Amino acid sequence: MKSLIIWIVIIILVVLGVMWVRKPAVLVPPTDPGTTTTTVTPTTLPPTAEFLVPTASVAIENFAFSPKTVTVKKGTSVTWTNKDSAPHTVSVVGGAGPSSVSLATGATFSFTFDTVGVFQYTCSLHPSMQGTVVVTE
Repeated sequence: MKSLIIWIVIIILVVLGVMWVRKPAVLVPPTDPGTTTTTVTPTTLPPTAEFLVPTASVAIENFAFSPKTVTVKKGTSVTWTNKDSAPHTVSVVGGAGPSSVSLATGATFSFTFDTVGVFQYTCSLHPSMQGTVVVTE
């Protein structure tokens, strides 16, 4: 009896799974009373490259930036994530560039690099921590 119940539950789950995966048809009402109804199956289009914002990630852990040097293209957003138990900052060394507030554990900071160049940064709380972002065309 138990195995019969288990098989019935499995069959029901399989049927529900197939129904979940199957895309429903959408009926589009006719715009002119003299036309017929058209059935359209919805699709999900992948995003095009022009809408994607390039990103890069830097982990802050063990009192270091990892990777220490990141090379990105102009327009890329770099996100730093503090994985240490101590607070840290991301502070550009001279000139314009990233400058964060103190980041607690788990906090993130993002900066979009719109200028080609080499950006050296440090943690203002722990100056021995240093990193570099190289931005290319």
